[in-house]
Amino acid sequence: MKARRRLLATRQKLLDQVYEEALNSLLDLDDDRYREWLKTRVLEASETGDETLVLNEKDRDKIGEDWLADLNRALKERKRAGKVTMEFTETEFTAGFILRSARFEVVQSFREILEGLKVTVQSEVAGILFRGLKTANAQKEET
Repeated sequence: MKARRRLLATRQKLLDQVYEEALNSLLDLDDDRYREWLKTRVLEASETGDETLVLNEKDRDKIGEDWLADLNRALKERKRAGKVTMEFTETEFTAGFILRSARFEVVQSFREILEGLKVTVQSEVAGILFRGLKTANAQKEET
C-alpha cells in the first residue's frame, strides 16, 4: 500500500513537472507569437468590442497602440464596436490578460489556461507518460 502511494505521488510530481515545463515554454514565446496569441484570444473573448483589456505592466514594451488599432480593426470586421481600450497594471500573472466590461471579466493567463487543461487532460497525459510502467506492473502481477 505504501509503495502504491509513493508511486502515485511520484506520478503526480512528474505530471506537475510536465505542466510547469509547458508553462515555461509559453512564457518563452517570442514577442510576435505572444501578440498573435493575445489577439486571437481577445477576439474570441470579446462580446461587444467595447471592453477594457488589462495587461501586465511587463507587457507594455511588447503591446503598443499599433497592436491595439489592429485588434480594434479586426473586431470591427467581426461586427463588434472596435473600441477596446488598454490599461497596464501589476497583475497576479506573468503573461495573459483580463478582458473587462460592465457585465463580465475574462481572465486568460497562461497559468489559468494550463490549470484548466490539467483538469481535462490529466488522465490522457498520465496514460501517455506511464503507459510502459502500467504494462510492466501488469506483467509483474501476473507472475
